Amino acid sequence: MTRTHMASFLSELEKIAGLPGILGWAHPALAGRFGRQMAVGAGVGGLIGASKQPPAEQGGNWLQGAAKGALIGAGVTGAGHLLTQAGRDAARKSVSNFGTRLRYQMTGKGLKGVPGKPGDVAHAQEVGLLPEKPSVHDMQAHEQGWNTVPGMLRGMRHSPGKVIGNAWNRMDTTGKVVTGLSAADVGYQALRPSEPGEPGRAERTLSSGLGGLGFMVAPAGVIPSMLVGSTAGAIGGRLGRVVDRTAGGVQQPAPQIPESQYFAQGAAGG
Repeated sequence: MTRTHMASFLSELEKIAGLPGILGWAHPALAGRFGRQMAVGAGVGGLIGASKQPPAEQGGNWLQGAAKGALIGAGVTGAGHLLTQAGRDAARKSVSNFGTRLRYQMTGKGLKGVPGKPGDVAHAQEVGLLPEKPSVHDMQAHEQGWNTVPGMLRGMRHSPGKVIGNAWNRMDTTGKVVTGLSAADVGYQALRPSEPGEPGRAERTLSSGLGGLGFMVAPAGVIPSMLVGSTAGAIGGRLGRVVDRTAGGVQQPAPQIPESQYFAQGAAGG
């Protein structure tokens, strides 16, 4: 949820459609005209879908209606845009940029020029890796390669404090709030006793902590964030499981009632 995630179109999009800035984090490819039109269509469709739902006491669900309306609105708008040559060209460019961006984020390769130099920066801006007006922190992450998975892993191995600090400085208010909530969940898992049948305290705490950290320092975009965050969470869970077993903190499974006894109890109660 950094400025790179958000992209330059968000301020205009929020004025037009009132959609939350998290759209840019979810899919940086929305930064183009095609994406703006689909987002506006989704917003209008969502409002219409929600308004057509009956009252809750009659079984209406405004959230479900809004979701369906948003999908229809985005689909109709996108289909209409693709009927034009400009729309098809924009879609092809968007797909091409997405492929270049994903390849670079996952491998550190695919951009033109030397990292940090004008040609490289221009290409990074073109494909959505850098905003039009990158901050000092954006440029630091790009020059150090921290906006790629290999570079981020190297940075976390040699100077984790700098990588984490850079990721925090590149976050907007939304990202910092989400990160704060993630940190609060780590504290909650550390203090909360485990219930029967669920993972132990250390497993829950380390899974939540390392998973949240992975999402925080991962390169912008859904695929890199999910890959790094989920992998870090799984590693944290495994480490926590070892700690729980060593400390005797693993919870026993919830007692299972034999099937014959379960039906016997049901018959007796009936």
